[in-house]
Amino acid sequence: MFALLLCCWSAWAAQPVAVEHTGTLAGATVRWDTRVLLDGPAARDEALVLALPLPPEARMQAPGAAERDAQGRAVALSLPAGATELRLVVDEPLDPGALRLPLFVGAAVNRIDLDGLHYEPAPALGLEQRLRHLVPAGMSTHERHQVDRLLDGRREPKGARIYVVADPAVLSAGGLVGEVGPAGTVPLGLALGVGGLFVVLLGGGAVSYRLLEVRARREQLLRYMQDEFVQADVQGRPRPVAPAAEGGPG
Repeated sequence: MFALLLCCWSAWAAQPVAVEHTGTLAGATVRWDTRVLLDGPAARDEALVLALPLPPEARMQAPGAAERDAQGRAVALSLPAGATELRLVVDEPLDPGALRLPLFVGAAVNRIDLDGLHYEPAPALGLEQRLRHLVPAGMSTHERHQVDRLLDGRREPKGARIYVVADPAVLSAGGLVGEVGPAGTVPLGLALGVGGLFVVLLGGGAVSYRLLEVRARREQLLRYMQDEFVQADVQGRPRPVAPAAEGGPG
């Protein structure tokens, strides 16, 4: 399916055929370096429509003007005549609930590299976790490599890599929603799970230690009594009466 989408040509206007984004975290700001490959040269008065508006606080650097809605959000970008690709840079505050990168209308696959960022997608997006990638459900390795060849041929990312399409699941969710934070941080749910497991293991260790302690004292008491019995037999004394062992009846 993705191979067919990547090779389609629009009869009306230049459309994205593949898009790459690099998201870099710098303090509390995320910088998106984006390159959009078009399926043909752009004619005059063409625009690339954003699948989701960018937040008003986002600062954009692009060769053409940005069209904005009444709230000041960028909703489309003009294309220079004859352009076969578009490059832009977007700086915006870190959103802990979503990756707010520029996604465009169409079936193009977006390849996203994260530098210094950790992302845990919301289940509603339907992304599948592979060994080093997040991909749309059903995307094959061959289709993923086709995207890489179209962009720059690089198969291995420096950090985390995501492949995504601006499909109905992404649009209805409002974008790439999920848990976002600096790389190396652990998602809250996972942290709570690990913490709970640690408490259980710690409690189990304490119980095991107590049982071993009782057993060791019992064995020490038995050895002492055995020594006393032997000495009593040798000296002809009555054997001592063994007290009840600690920890209850054996």
